Amino acid sequence: MVIFFVNIILYFMKKVFLFLAFFIFLTGCSDSEISSTSDQTSTLKVYKKISQDDLKKEYEALQKSLSHKIFIEASNNFISKMKFNDDIKLIESEVTLLKWISDNISITEFSNIEEATEEWKIIIELKSNEIVENKNFYNLIKDATEEQLINVFTPEFEQVTLGECEKTCNYGRNRCLLGAAVRFAKESMDTAAIPFVSAAGQAYANLSYLLNQATCTKSYGLCLEGCEFN
Repeated sequence: MVIFFVNIILYFMKKVFLFLAFFIFLTGCSDSEISSTSDQTSTLKVYKKISQDDLKKEYEALQKSLSHKIFIEASNNFISKMKFNDDIKLIESEVTLLKWISDNISITEFSNIEEATEEWKIIIELKSNEIVENKNFYNLIKDATEEQLINVFTPEFEQVTLGECEKTCNYGRNRCLLGAAVRFAKESMDTAAIPFVSAAGQAYANLSYLLNQATCTKSYGLCLEGCEFN
């Protein structure tokens, strides 16, 4: 009888793990966000035809550049000090990002909002350096379609050959990462639409993308934990 009740508890624990993981997955990437909106945005701007291969080549060069690596390291350090544990929708801009830190300064590793603001300024400067070093990529962004950017930003999806539960978790993670790429593409386009590429806007877009990717990874781990009860 005891074993029976233990099995029942483990069964429901698995369901709770899976539910929580997929709740995070689905709130992080809705179907409307994942669907391509390049047809809608093309009515607002006349795009020059650029090569998908050229865009991918320049993006890969950007990722290998020293300025990008320094920027990403600083951004990840900033995220680590934020201790962000809220809905990503609460920080949809540079202004709301700093406001969230100010409102939650006690749970962060920043001494005060002034310290966070100064570190954010450094990140913007590092992003500016990255833009200068990788001007070819950022020039292409101005003429790229949203669909092209999504194709470039979306990571290679890992194929899982384990059990059905793990495959389900993998599917959820891939959907989540795709949603993060879609949002990153939209925000990158928004900040490239002005006469000059905004370093602050691109810095925020990158930070948001890193936070979304971290959420996907955390949710995936939670989902796999649920599979262990199977």
